[in-house]
Amino acid sequence: MARFPHSLSIPVLALAAALFPALAPAQYVVAWGNNTNGQCNIPVGLADVVQVAAGDSHSVALKADGTVVCWGDNKFNQLDVPPGLKDVVKISAGNRFTLALKKDKTVVGWGTNGNGLGNITIPATLTNVKELAAGGFHSLVIRTNDRVTAWGSNYWNQSKVPTDLGTVLSIAAGEEYSLAVKSDGTVRHWGYYGGGVQNVPLGLTNAVQVAAGYEHALALKSDGTVVAWGDNWGTTRVPPAGLSNVVQVTDGTSASLALKADGTVTSWGFSLSGLVQVPAGLKGVTQISSRADHGLALIRAFQVFIDDEDILSGDAATGTVTIPNAAPAGGTVVSLTTANGLLQVPATVTIPAGAKSATFPVYAKALLGPGGTDRIFGTAGTETDDTNEVKVTGHPATLGLSRNEITGGTLDEGSAIVSVPAPFAEDIVIGLQSSDPGLTLPATVVLPAGQTIARAPLGHEFVTADRNVTVTFRSLGTVASTAPILLRAVRGSIQMTPLGLASGGTGTGSVGLNGRVIVPLQIALSSSSPSVTLPASVTVAAGSNRVNFPVTAAAGFSGSVTLGATINGYLSTTTFYVDGVPTVTGVEVPVLAHGWTEVPGRVTLAGPAPAGGARVKLFSSDYALKVPAYVWVPEGATFADFTANTDNVVGTVNPIITAEIGTSSATDTIEVQPAAVEDLVLTPTSVKGGTSFDLTVKLNAKLNRNVVVTLSYAGARDLHIPGGTTVLKGTDFRTIPIRTDRVRKNQYYVVTVSWNGTSVEKTFNMTP
Repeated sequence: MARFPHSLSIPVLALAAALFPALAPAQYVVAWGNNTNGQCNIPVGLADVVQVAAGDSHSVALKADGTVVCWGDNKFNQLDVPPGLKDVVKISAGNRFTLALKKDKTVVGWGTNGNGLGNITIPATLTNVKELAAGGFHSLVIRTNDRVTAWGSNYWNQSKVPTDLGTVLSIAAGEEYSLAVKSDGTVRHWGYYGGGVQNVPLGLTNAVQVAAGYEHALALKSDGTVVAWGDNWGTTRVPPAGLSNVVQVTDGTSASLALKADGTVTSWGFSLSGLVQVPAGLKGVTQISSRADHGLALIRAFQVFIDDEDILSGDAATGTVTIPNAAPAGGTVVSLTTANGLLQVPATVTIPAGAKSATFPVYAKALLGPGGTDRIFGTAGTETDDTNEVKVTGHPATLGLSRNEITGGTLDEGSAIVSVPAPFAEDIVIGLQSSDPGLTLPATVVLPAGQTIARAPLGHEFVTADRNVTVTFRSLGTVASTAPILLRAVRGSIQMTPLGLASGGTGTGSVGLNGRVIVPLQIALSSSSPSVTLPASVTVAAGSNRVNFPVTAAAGFSGSVTLGATINGYLSTTTFYVDGVPTVTGVEVPVLAHGWTEVPGRVTLAGPAPAGGARVKLFSSDYALKVPAYVWVPEGATFADFTANTDNVVGTVNPIITAEIGTSSATDTIEVQPAAVEDLVLTPTSVKGGTSFDLTVKLNAKLNRNVVVTLSYAGARDLHIPGGTTVLKGTDFRTIPIRTDRVRKNQYYVVTVSWNGTSVEKTFNMTP
């Protein structure tokens, strides 16, 4: 079927002037409605028609050879085509006259001249015409400069073109008024002011074509919707709800028509109007025309259509092919194909001799996922046609991957999974495609008949950087689903065991990967110091994710060293320390410390530390004393200080601290006693009621953290002592003010501070 795009940007009829000759001879005319004057009696043998036009009571057809045929009422000579008229490219029918546009861009008219109104008296200077419209008793044309010219009856100024009209896309001539679509998509009216036809809806834009009825009008918008206004007799002003995909509109006395992109015609208006009674089953329409109360449609003679344009996968439908004339002896063979392969049709269907149509079976193939669309194409001799777009709804299925990330080039396994809720009676083939060559998989996976799940293995290769990959699942070539997966690059890290190495000693380095490699992977190694040696490279064996190698420090070398491993283009480093030959001669800490305090310490060497400094390891024999793992003695220095910390203890403990370099070591012992409340000071110890005094809590050491001590007292409720107070980190006391109430006699109180299992009591006196 001939179809027009919904985003039509030029008038449909203007477009038809160029297209119709190419469509001949496979079109014929259908007429319906008022036939009082035979205007619906199609002449026998009329063929090769490329355009039709309906007048008030006559009909006109333009043939592919550029000649014109008329039928119906001829009281006003509207059927008397001028002898020898040829090379016509467009026609338009008015009330009682006809206009024809010739190939040379001139206009010819015949029929009544409207009681001398001049509607068929073509202006002598009229040339370069590309569009024309015949009205009641006036005529309009668009010239090649996109300007409008009008002539004929002007009683209502319908032939007086507004001076500010500008360039236009489309025109329509009504009974006594005119319409034009301007180049900006707005609509302009001039002429008769009746029935509201002059009231073009505010905000109407994006119009591409207009149609003028008796006292109502239509505008077709570029989005395929229709706007109507004017007299609403017979609801002609209100298009059916949801009307869309319209490619042409035309208007009559009391009814309106719209041609849809699927080749069907929608009508609305006065229910008794002959125009509204569109023939049942009318399909394959390429152009329509109406004026008073009858309609004309140009039909593709050869048609292919289907009875269901929304099919569930696995269901069947019926297709039909039609031809304009009865098939000859032996029948007419029509070849059938599909656009996307979602529908299955026979290769041919034969229209029997003497018949004009035949049906054929249509089967929607097994399809997974949301589905897709298809068309059926038919060819009979030189004629071709296709159905409207057919929606094929797929069966629900789970199409995905077994994992959301995988490391390329390793033994990581994964699969593409196809799962359906119920088995099919036939094998289902699903196409698979990866968006990245680093992730591979079979071209297809087959879901066997009777099964509900199928898997296809994921393959992968080494990649130098992480990649986001999409796997596409296709059913019958249609995208059924997509699934993302992260293809990770092989990465790893280099480590040294132990983290420290003695000068002249040998340790073990290792490289660990984030996956077991499929093939051997070579890794380049490096050292920041020539005094620390290791292999130039190592190889991780297939099936493994780790490799070890020796690291040797030259005798006499001491300092920090960085080792590097280049793993699949990525550099991993680790830093460790080589201890030199200095000897540690002493480690000193205070004799006594309390729990939860900082303890100063010092290590001493026998001589100056060598180049790069000396690393002294520290150890404690008891949790009560926590020391740093090591202390650096700067190059040339003989000692270094450090800070240790004690933990809380419930009794006295005696940790031993050890300092060590290589085979030399030194020790010292410290006594750690529990942190405790040392004193409670009340200043003064006696006050007058209603005044205040200071309460000071003293601990036996400056602690390395904040601690909360508990406060309480025994006696009358005249003291405002809080339940506790905080001694701050780095201090050993806390003073707070205490408020008192007035008393009538001497009062004595016992104030207590408690913390960490210790407490101190003091007596306090308050006088009236």
